[in-house]
Amino acid sequence: MNPLDRTKLFFGSSLLVAFVLFLVSALPSQALEMANRDKQSSPCPSSAKILIGYYSKYGSTRQYALWLRERIPSDLAELSHDEPDLSRYDLVVIGSYVRMGKIAASSFLKKNWPLLREREIILFTVSGTPPDHPALAESYKRSIPSEIRSRMIHHALPGRLIQKDLSLFDKILLYFGRTFEKDEAIRKTMLEDYDYVRRENVLPLISDIQKIMQSRCDRNRMESIVNPSSTDP
Repeated sequence: MNPLDRTKLFFGSSLLVAFVLFLVSALPSQALEMANRDKQSSPCPSSAKILIGYYSKYGSTRQYALWLRERIPSDLAELSHDEPDLSRYDLVVIGSYVRMGKIAASSFLKKNWPLLREREIILFTVSGTPPDHPALAESYKRSIPSEIRSRMIHHALPGRLIQKDLSLFDKILLYFGRTFEKDEAIRKTMLEDYDYVRRENVLPLISDIQKIMQSRCDRNRMESIVNPSSTDP
């Protein structure tokens, strides 16, 4: 190998070593930068306190409430027995069965509206009427005053009917209901057993709850930037 070739080889090797050393020295700072960027873009934990309260006649609404609680850190209350302190919560999720066209939780909403109006509210109703049927929308409007409807999110979920489990009174109501009901879609739900209660039905509710929690988290983050002293211990 002549001197010129040796010089070229030495120069090329030196450049390669310098490039490798540069990459190795840059990796820690790049990793730190990526970690900081991921930390900033990831959802921050929300401090929101959440209540999931429900009215359940034959277990469908309770089942949905339990599935929600599995995914959302929250307190659980059966509103026909428990009397939770609503002032402790930032978000109140209320589940209710629908009976004879009336939402069972309507009285609770009206009675506690002075407290609930200051909070985020989600209502989910459970019934045999198909969720997209106009009769269910009418029931919602008839049961819940417009002021309350305008301040909360509503989800209609499909329920179940096991006729052998019904009370005698409910069996009589069902008999007269299917005798006089003219809407074929609703009448079909009174003729035979069905069970449309599925875990995946609560996914839209979970999405809405997470959006509310993330919105609250973003507001807290913005407030800490604008007024850092407010987050000091």
